[in-house]
Amino acid sequence: MATSKSAGSVCAAKMCKSRSYVMPGLSFFTFPKDVARARIWVIACQREDLLERINTLHRNYKLCELHFEVKMDQQKVLLQI
Repeated sequence: MATSKSAGSVCAAKMCKSRSYVMPGLSFFTFPKDVARARIWVIACQREDLLERINTLHRNYKLCELHFEVKMDQQKVLLQI
């Protein structure tokens, strides 16, 4: 069965072209349910237009791993884009 191009994850960061069906090894992270943390992600990925959906971003929006860095304790931290 062929995979539809509409299936899979798309990075929400401004100007990012990452798609899970193009780069299957790339990890994608769901926006946090916590509104304060989600707001930080929205600002960091330069998508202030998403602030009007801040309470529901975790349902449909993701950021790819290219916008995070791994700290010494192996925790991923969102980069300022």
